[in-house]
Amino acid sequence: MKPLLATFPSSATPDRVWAVASDFLHAAENITAITRLEILTPGPIGAGTRFREWRGRQVADMEISAWSPPRSYGLLGYAMGTEFASEIRCVPDGAGTRLEMQITVRPQTLGAKLLSPLMAVMSRVMMKGCTQDLRDIAAVAERSSQPVNASPSERPSDQELVVTRDFNAPRELVFRAWSDAELFRRWWVPKSAPITLVSCEMDVRTGGSYTLVFAHPDAPEPMPFFGRYLEVLPPSRMVWTNEDAGEEGQVTTVTFEAHGDRTRVVVHDRYPSRAALDEAIATGGTTCSRETFSQLDAELSSLIGD
Repeated sequence: MKPLLATFPSSATPDRVWAVASDFLHAAENITAITRLEILTPGPIGAGTRFREWRGRQVADMEISAWSPPRSYGLLGYAMGTEFASEIRCVPDGAGTRLEMQITVRPQTLGAKLLSPLMAVMSRVMMKGCTQDLRDIAAVAERSSQPVNASPSERPSDQELVVTRDFNAPRELVFRAWSDAELFRRWWVPKSAPITLVSCEMDVRTGGSYTLVFAHPDAPEPMPFFGRYLEVLPPSRMVWTNEDAGEEGQVTTVTFEAHGDRTRVVVHDRYPSRAALDEAIATGGTTCSRETFSQLDAELSSLIGD
């Protein structure tokens, strides 16, 4: 049987699409058809990672056969006596991305081979499902530039906002991405934002300080953002002030929790008033956005790939 090819366009950048397409930890949240996904092997996700995927009552054992961030990865799966080999690609297409999923179907058991004459019908169903998967990935990637919205669980009080995100990378590497100025500047600024990070000075230690200087097309002068590190405990915790906002500035606490070779990052912002937090949410001025986290995902994948 000839390989099947499903495609879907996205207005999001390839890096942003890759961050969603390769986010196996959140696949059940991002892709409608996947009801559950369980990682079976320890360590960072990459070539050789095995996982089990549920789509309703259908269960498939899968393995990542190739891993080339931030552009493509390959999968080998087995279900209903049939081997499925697929490649997911994030292809630059102008300012956006063309998502591609190529699948080769190889019947293995006698029963699966006897069903080969029905493969044309099954192929149409499979193509529809693949296209829907790509559509879901594109939709999440395109939404990722929106600020993280507070929910009751994320806003424990009128003055606090808590955002949690899991990353497929060891804690020491994730902490370094937040504390090394050269790495930090690669992912911190949302690519969709019309601003440029002109300079980044970070003395990440208790009592140290930071200064980030941004340029905006409509601003006559560069805009400095600055503060002090109240506490730094590598690689588990850092606390800093946001003094450029004056009395309205929040205190940000970031914790890094090790979960095997993966890391849970919890960002806690405490604002001086409810009005200050409301304004930050309304203007997208909170510490992290979905796009920012997606860019960090892509940067960590690149670092692990190197």
